[in-house]
Amino acid sequence: MRGSAAIERDIRSALERDSRIPHPLEIAVSVDEIGAVILRGTVADLRQRHAAAGDARAVDGVLNVLDKLTISLRERERRGDYELRGRALQALIDADGVPSDRIDVDVSDRWVTMVGEVDCLFQSRIAEEAVAHLAGIDGISNQLRVALPG
Repeated sequence: MRGSAAIERDIRSALERDSRIPHPLEIAVSVDEIGAVILRGTVADLRQRHAAAGDARAVDGVLNVLDKLTISLRERERRGDYELRGRALQALIDADGVPSDRIDVDVSDRWVTMVGEVDCLFQSRIAEEAVAHLAGIDGISNQLRVALPG
């Protein structure tokens, strides 16, 4: 069985090679230990959305693909913001100890807003640090809620 890092690397490579997907950095890729893939981020149209999901499904070791990609009709106006969103989502996926599946990111005029729920304040800080290191971000609004025990 192939490891999740190898599968993620192969999916990212497939997205970068696919001429139907002009901005592959806007797509974040998450792979769990059994080969289930989640795609998040923004694409311009349904054709790009289907192409990205198809590219992921074609990679050896992928069990299932959950397509959480957003289609934006105004993608040309906010190209930089969408690329930052994809990079921020990927940074959260790559950060150890962050429940990235419970965090969403919005970017407007290079300002990142993180929303969702974490288990503890430490996870919120790790998430913020992971995103803060990305080039091109003017600021971060950390609106992550800490889950109440119980």
